[in-house]
Amino acid sequence: MPDAVEMITELPLATVLGPEFDTEEAQAWLAGWADQWMGLEPAAGRGWHSNGTDLIGGSLLWETVSDWLEIDIEIRRHPKGILRDSRPPDPVWTVTLVLMVGCWCQDNHNAHYIEERRWDVGSVEALTDRTRSAYTVAQGWLESSMDADYWRHRARLQPRPGSTIAEQ
Repeated sequence: MPDAVEMITELPLATVLGPEFDTEEAQAWLAGWADQWMGLEPAAGRGWHSNGTDLIGGSLLWETVSDWLEIDIEIRRHPKGILRDSRPPDPVWTVTLVLMVGCWCQDNHNAHYIEERRWDVGSVEALTDRTRSAYTVAQGWLESSMDADYWRHRARLQPRPGSTIAEQ
């Protein structure tokens, strides 16, 4: 399996994130940041991919056959003027960070977003700062708990059968 730097450098960064990422300096920064992001431990699985408009990174932190805890980060570039409710200048990118758990509701929703942070930015410098902020937030989540049951209980979701956290 390729490491984070190989995954990032194989993506069409200038196409996905914009011409600002068509420089060696910008690609080196992003590769270093992606490598740091993928270093969140422990991780059952991790990776980077693009759907053509977003750069998406994920760290599957814990999983069993039917449950998981995951943190994902997405960097999305906006075409000029796409966010109509924003005041000029429009943000160029949005950084979104989410913590999600597997669903144990009677109607299976597959997953629930427990925590979410979003930063709209207009420059590469601000993007750099916000991605560092996202990493710090993710570390804080991990320090709180690596237990999906803990996060489910905190969000007042249906507990997993056999969870002892709901009884506390």
